This record gives sequence, structure tokens and C-alpha cells, in this order.
Amino acid sequence: MDIMQDDRILKDYASELLKAKPFNGLTSKGLELLKSSVNMASKSKHNKTRLARALFLLNKSVDWQQERTELFNQLLNSEQGKEQLDEFLNKNEEDFFTKYRIEKFNIVENTINDEITKLKIKESSLRSTIRELGKEADDKRKEQAEMEAEYRAKAEDKVRKELEQEKEELQQEVSRIKEKLFKFKEEYNQYKNLNDLIEKNKKLSDEHAGLTSLNIGLNNTKDDLEKTIVSASTQLTEEYVRVHSLFKAMTSPIKNNVISNLFKEEESEGISRVNNMDSIHSARQEYIDAMEVTLSKYDRNLSREQVVNIVVTLAQSQFTILSGLPGSGKTSLVKIIGKAMQLGSRQHTIPVAKSWTSMKDILGYYNGLSGSYHSAPTGLWDLLNSVQSDDSEKVLPVLLLLDEMNLSSPEHYFSSFLDLADNESKREIFTGHPDIELLSVPDHVKFIGTINQDETVQPLSPRMLDRSAVILFDGVTNNTPVSKDSNIRLPKYPAKDWIDLFSSNGESIPENIKIALENVSNCLSENNIELGQRHIISHRKKKKILDYIEVSNSILIDFDDFISLDHAISQYVLPMISGYGEAYGRRLNNLNEILQIHSMKLSSGILKDIIMIGEQNLYSYKFPA
Repeated sequence: MDIMQDDRILKDYASELLKAKPFNGLTSKGLELLKSSVNMASKSKHNKTRLARALFLLNKSVDWQQERTELFNQLLNSEQGKEQLDEFLNKNEEDFFTKYRIEKFNIVENTINDEITKLKIKESSLRSTIRELGKEADDKRKEQAEMEAEYRAKAEDKVRKELEQEKEELQQEVSRIKEKLFKFKEEYNQYKNLNDLIEKNKKLSDEHAGLTSLNIGLNNTKDDLEKTIVSASTQLTEEYVRVHSLFKAMTSPIKNNVISNLFKEEESEGISRVNNMDSIHSARQEYIDAMEVTLSKYDRNLSREQVVNIVVTLAQSQFTILSGLPGSGKTSLVKIIGKAMQLGSRQHTIPVAKSWTSMKDILGYYNGLSGSYHSAPTGLWDLLNSVQSDDSEKVLPVLLLLDEMNLSSPEHYFSSFLDLADNESKREIFTGHPDIELLSVPDHVKFIGTINQDETVQPLSPRMLDRSAVILFDGVTNNTPVSKDSNIRLPKYPAKDWIDLFSSNGESIPENIKIALENVSNCLSENNIELGQRHIISHRKKKKILDYIEVSNSILIDFDDFISLDHAISQYVLPMISGYGEAYGRRLNNLNEILQIHSMKLSSGILKDIIMIGEQNLYSYKFPA
């Protein structure tokens, strides 16, 4: 019986075996190998029993390691083991991963340091290359400077030689001219005295002939004056009699200064209020349908968008101008619209004359000598006096047509009326009449002007254009017949209802239309010297545009979104165009790009014509009005 303790057996016998390199980290396979090689141990010959015991203890230890691993895996795979492992990791996470993080950080740090080292080496190489290139550049600059100095010296030497040669040639030429001049002087001195005598004799002869002619002329003038005095005496007597009679007529007071009423009472018959003002969109559609049918009866087959544009513009604008070539039917269209609306005498036409210079030519003037008002033969004085008693809920609107209004400058004869377009205007005209100093102009009196595009007319001033809607009219009509009931009659709406029907109600404008209008405004107002003259769309004009778009969009619901903005730009914005220079042409081309992006075909077509004609006229651009 062996009484040696297990730990002593392991110390004395197993330790020597385990020192061998093949058995470090002993496993079950290693233990088998150890058993087969037990005779290799130094103590195996004398103590086989204790050595076998040592092997048994080692085998037992290896079996325990395997059992412990299995138990540990079972524990980790159990729910309780997983919870304990998670709890342990949560509590000891920082300590558990500290070593791993430090190693990871060291690896990253070493990688970064390696990259820094490589970059420093590369930086050093690049700096060296830059220094070499800089040195080469300095050498090149020095070489270039030397070449330039050498070339300059050669050029100066060449120019100096050429100048010296030219100077020498000029001196030779001067010498030759002096020789010729000396010869001429010698030759001239031989004939000088004789020529002086001949010249003096000729001058005296001319003076004698002039005095003789003057004497004859004075005698003739004397005879003419005597005849003129006799004739003038008779004419003065006749002129005195005429002026005296005229003065007597002008200073004789007129007792009855009668103002006639132009309007007939029967013209107000059949007027009816708008019944469906609450559903204003349908009321507008019905009115446009009726206007379209009525115009077609007069052989004016305008497209629907043209009819909407004309009606809305007339109702909203104080001044509407139709511009076009002579004979395009502008005047007749206005008169047909007056007939369609059954205005009668409330559609009044004034043919403008070429010599008008002040308001007295269109309205009249007060004669203080005779104490009477001399109204112009236009009928405007009587018309304005006739509308003073108008009740806008009981009468029709008034369309006042100024035919060929630019034969004379409207800024001169029509200046007192231009303020009517301002919302702040009192809508009153000063007459100079002591009894009727002011005449009010109601909202329902609309002014329409027709202008021709030729060389015989006066251009419209910016002030007039800023207050007007200018519609370009080419006289082209729609060939497609109107497909509506031909029995539709245009209703006779009172002036107030007619204006309210086509007035804006504050409805929202689509955002894409607002953005397009802002793009047009910014393009024209951009302060850039490379784009030439700039234009500012006034607050008054922007409000007109938005009011027009709101109403016309509600009628043209089946048309393109930008159709109303297209018409508004063509008649409110494009008339502002007036400038010259290539830079201004670039601004107009930028504007045309915006118009094309938003499919505004009407305005783009007008602008293209302006640009084309302007380029042909040495970059002088002007709206045709």
C-alpha cells in the first residue's frame, strides 16, 4: 500500500513528464501519448507503480476539465445561465472590454501613425519637388527677361535706324522744296507790279457795276413801297372793320348757355339686374357666351379667349387702347361692341385731329369776355354734363371712343383725364366755367382709344402707357363658327352690375402664376449694367394684372393655366419696353426665355417681333404703340 499523497505524486512524478514540450497544455490525446511513452521518464524503471498512479491522477484531471466544459456550456445555454451572463456583462462591461478596446485602439493608433509617417514622407517629397519646380520657374523667368531685354534692344535699334533714315529723307525733301520756292519767288517778282495794277483796275470796275445795280434796285424798291402803302391802307381799313365786328360779337353776353342732354330715355328701357350674382362664375360665363354669339352676328367671329380679354379689360380698365395697322378694324370693333351692349348714344365717338394741343380742343373753354362756355365740337362737354345725374344702378355704362387718339399727343389734350386711373383720384375735371367749375367722371365712363402703327402719329408717353391696357389688334378673326345657341341675347345690365360682374373678389391666385409674374418682374427690374435699361412694374400695374387674372381665369377654366397671365403680360407689361443697345437686347432675350418656359405664346411672339425689328434698327427696341 502506497501512502504518498496525491499532490506529492503529481509533484515528483507528473511534473517531470509535463516539462516535455509535446505535453504542454495536456489534453486527452496528449495523455494517451504520454501513457504510450511512459518508459521515457527517468523514474519509470524504479517506481512504475507511482508513475502509473501519477498518470491516473492526470487522466482524472483531464476528464474533469471535459466535464467542467460540458457543465459550463449547459449552464450558458440555459435561460438562467443566459440571464446571469447578461447581468455579469452589464455590470462588468467596462472592465471586460477594456483590454480589447486598448488593443483595438493601439492597432488603430499604429495604423494612423503609419499613415502619418507615409504622408510626411510624401509631403517632404512634394516640397522637394515644388522647390525644384520653383527653381526651374525662376530660371525660366530669368531667361525670358533676358530674351525680352535682348529683343527690346534690337527693336529699339531697328526703329532708331529707320527714324534716322526717314529724317534724312525728309531733310532732303525740304531742301528740294526750298530750291523750288526760291525759283518761284524770283519768277513772281518779275510780274508783281503789272499784276497789282491789273487787279486794282478790275476791283474798281466791279465796285462801279455794284453801285449802278444798287441804284437801280433802290429805285425799284421805292416804286414797290409806294404801291404797298396804297394797298395796305385799303386792307387795314377792311381788317379794322372785321376785328371790330368780331370784338363786338365776343363781348356781347349770351343770355342762354344751353347744355343739351345727349342720352335718350328709351335707351334705359329693358335694363335688368344680374339675378345670379351669388354664383358669379356662371353669370360671367353666360355673359361671355352671349357676347360671343352677338359679335358673330356682326361677322366678328373672335375666339373665346379674345372675347374674354376684351370684355374683362374694358370693364376693369379706365383706359383701353387698341393698337394695330390702319384698316385692321379697331374702330368698327368698338362700335360693334357698343351695338351688342345696346348702348345707343352712350357709346360716343370722338375723332381726334392732328392739331390738338390742349384740353380746349377736346372739351372746350370758357370765354370771360362773352361770359359763355365754348364747347369743342367733339360733344364731350355735353356728354360729361349728361352723366352728372347718372344712377349707376339704372343706366348703362358709357364707352367713349377716341378714334386715332395718337394723331396728336394725348399727354397734351387729354392730360386732365389721366388721373382717373388712380384709385386715389377724386374723378373730377376742372372746366374753368364759373358756374360749373368741376365735372365728375363716374366709374362707368370707360375711355377706349384706337392708335395706328405708322410714321404719321405721335408716340404714347410712359405716363399714358402706365395707366392703360394696350391690346395689339391685327384684325384676324376666328374662322371657326360659334357653336352656341344663336338665339342668346346679350342682357342689358346696369353699369354698376356690369362693372361688379367683372371685378375681382379677392380670390386666391395659383402659386405657379404668382411665381411666373415675379420672375418677369425681377427680369425687367434687375439692376445689372450688362442688361441695359431696367423697368419697374408699378404697384398699380401689378394690382391690375392680378385682378385681370383672377376674373379671366374663372371664365377660361378649360384653357392653359398661364393663358390669362399671357394676355396680362402682353397688354400691361410689354408696352413698357423702350430702350436701345445690345445690353438691353440681352435683357429682352432673358425675358423671352421666361415667357417660353411658362408657355406664354402670345407675349413671346410679340417680344420676338420687337427684338427682331430692334436688331434691324441698330439695337433700338420699342413696343409698337
